[in-house]
Amino acid sequence: MPKIVKRHHPQQKDDFCLANHGSVILLKPITQAGIDWVEAKIGEDNGYQPFYPTVLLEPRYVDDVLQGSRKQGLVAR
Repeated sequence: MPKIVKRHHPQQKDDFCLANHGSVILLKPITQAGIDWVEAKIGEDNGYQPFYPTVLLEPRYVDDVLQGSRKQGLVAR
């Protein structure tokens, strides 16, 4: 399992980019810390993930996923 690297200065760079497409949200990791977090906390085998490491999320799960990533010091915009 990859080690999750906590960021010391979250304002330095966004770790994720969110794209809202209505019925599905794309969570795209854009730093190595973001990719590591996705691998450790979500994984490629978690549902239908054809664009992995970009993660397909139902809108009802987005808040929980973002809260979990923020607890690790990661930033999403």
